[in-house]
Amino acid sequence: MNPSKSKSSKPATVRYVEFVRVSTKGQADKDTPEMQIQALERLQQQRGGTLVERIQEGHISGTLPQSQRPDLQRLAVLAGARAFDELRIYAIDRLTRSPSPEERMAVLSMVSTAGAVIVDVNGHVMDRQDDSGFGELEYFFQSWMASREAKRIKDRTQGGMKRVAHLGQPINGG
Repeated sequence: MNPSKSKSSKPATVRYVEFVRVSTKGQADKDTPEMQIQALERLQQQRGGTLVERIQEGHISGTLPQSQRPDLQRLAVLAGARAFDELRIYAIDRLTRSPSPEERMAVLSMVSTAGAVIVDVNGHVMDRQDDSGFGELEYFFQSWMASREAKRIKDRTQGGMKRVAHLGQPINGG
C-alpha cells in the first residue's frame, strides 16, 4: 500500500460554500440574513476550513425553480467546478422549499456533483454518498417538510388577505 495515498480523497483543508437566503424584504429588514451569517461563522469556528464563497440572496422565494433562482444557478456553477467539499447552510428550508420533488432533488444532485456534503449550523452532516442511503433520505424528508411549511405559510397568507378584503379593509395594511 502506498503510504502517500489515503483512503479518503478529501483535501486536508475543507473548502466550503455558505448559503444564505431570505424570502422577503421583511425578513431582510429583521436581520435574518445576519442571524444566518453569525450562525455560519460559529460553525466555521467549530469545523474550520476555507471559505470559497458565500452565496447570499435576499427577497427570493425558496419555492421558485432553479431557473428563477440566481443563488441556485451560482451553486450549480461551483458544483460543476467541484469547487467545494461542504455546503454550509442555516437549515434546509433556506436552501429549498420547492413543491417539486425533482427541483428539491436537483439541489442535492448539485452537491453530489461537487462530491460534497451538506452541513447545517448545528454541525449535522447530510451525505448522499453515505452507503446507508440515510443522507439522501434525510435530505428528501427535510426538504419535503420545508415545502409543506411553505404551502402552509402561503395558505395562511392568502386566507388572511381574503378575510381582510371581506371586511373591506386594505390588504396592504395601509
